[in-house]
Amino acid sequence: MSGLDNIVKEIETEALAEAQAIKTMAEAEAEEILQDAKKTANEEVAKIEEATKRKIETIKDSNASAIEQQQRQSLLQAKQRLLNETLQEAMESLFTMPAKEYFDLCKRLVVLHAEEGEGVLFFCTDDLKRMPVDYGKELANALPAGKTIKISKDAKEIGGGFILQYGFVEQNCSFSALFAERREEFLDAVAPILFAE
Repeated sequence: MSGLDNIVKEIETEALAEAQAIKTMAEAEAEEILQDAKKTANEEVAKIEEATKRKIETIKDSNASAIEQQQRQSLLQAKQRLLNETLQEAMESLFTMPAKEYFDLCKRLVVLHAEEGEGVLFFCTDDLKRMPVDYGKELANALPAGKTIKISKDAKEIGGGFILQYGFVEQNCSFSALFAERREEFLDAVAPILFAE
């Protein structure tokens, strides 16, 4: 192998290792958010169950089966509402992250979604205003060879996250789109806690 081949091989190895490290970090952050959501869900379920039990005890003259049906229905509705609120709170927590953590997360997501060639990155107006001055250089340094990203000065009103465009093809990496895409996965993880008998 020539010296150039060795350098290319080393860059590829480092890029793969860095991509794996970023993926591992993103998975760890997702697990942390999920654990927080599980904890909140358990606490809220306990409160809901206690309130439902007290309500049932005060209704002495009602038919026992009607009370039981009402309890199950109320609990089911409360759990479904709690599930939706928990997912919404998890997504909203991303919007309130400090700027450094927020843009570090975006950088990791850009690296995961970047393709060969030059892409254009669009943020919302608020994110463009609070973006670190040297963020473009940070992104360039994080991307493997053959992948470049230009940050557009034009905003896309997406809330949080970003849009990554290659030619006429856009990758919607807004937080709302990412959460919607993985909603079933999140629900599958939290549902056993909420709907356990």
